[in-house]
Amino acid sequence: MKTCKRCGETKPRSEYHRHKRFKDGLNANCKSCRNSESIAYRAANPEKSRQSSKNYRENNKSKMADIRAEYIKNNPEKVKESKRLYALKNKEELKVKAKAKRIENPERHRRAKQNRRARERAAVGKLSTGLIAKLLILQKGKCACCKGPLGDDYHVDHIMPLALGGTNTDDNIQLLRARCNRQKNARHPIDFMQQRGYLL
Repeated sequence: MKTCKRCGETKPRSEYHRHKRFKDGLNANCKSCRNSESIAYRAANPEKSRQSSKNYRENNKSKMADIRAEYIKNNPEKVKESKRLYALKNKEELKVKAKAKRIENPERHRRAKQNRRARERAAVGKLSTGLIAKLLILQKGKCACCKGPLGDDYHVDHIMPLALGGTNTDDNIQLLRARCNRQKNARHPIDFMQQRGYLL
C-alpha cells in the first residue's frame, strides 16, 4: 500500500505508475491523480500537447505500430465498428480520396477491382502487384484482341471468364480495349475470337 501525495488516499501499489526516481520505484501521485493532471495540462496547452504527441509517435513508430497491431488483434469488433462509423461520418471525403487514388494509380485500382470480383465469385487466385504495368509492356500498349491502341480506358480481362470457371491468376489476364471487352463479356475466348474472325 502507498499514500498518494496529491489526494492523500492510501491505495494498492498497482494504482501507481512506476518511476525509478523514487526509492520505492513508484510515482508519488496515484494513477488517478496523474491522469487528472495530464488532462488539465492538455486542456491548458493544446498546441504543445499535440506537438509532443506527434514527436513521440514519429520517434517511436515501431512501438506505436506494435501497439496498434495488438489492439486490432484483440478488438476486431471494435475496430470494425469504428471503421463503419468513420465511413458514415466522412462519406463524401472518402469518395474524394478514393477518386484521387484511382486517378493517381489507375493500374492498382484495376487490379484491386478484379481481385474483389474474384473474391465475390470465390475464384482461385490473386493478381500480383505490377502485373498490369508488365502487360502494358508485353502487349506494347495494344489490345490483345484487335491489336488496336488500348487507350486510357482499357479493361483488365480474364481470358477464361470467371463465370466459366476461369482463375484469377496472372496467366489468365490480358488487357483489352473497352469496346472489345464489352463485346467479349463472359464468352469463351475461342468462341469469341472465332466470331471476330481471328481463329478458324
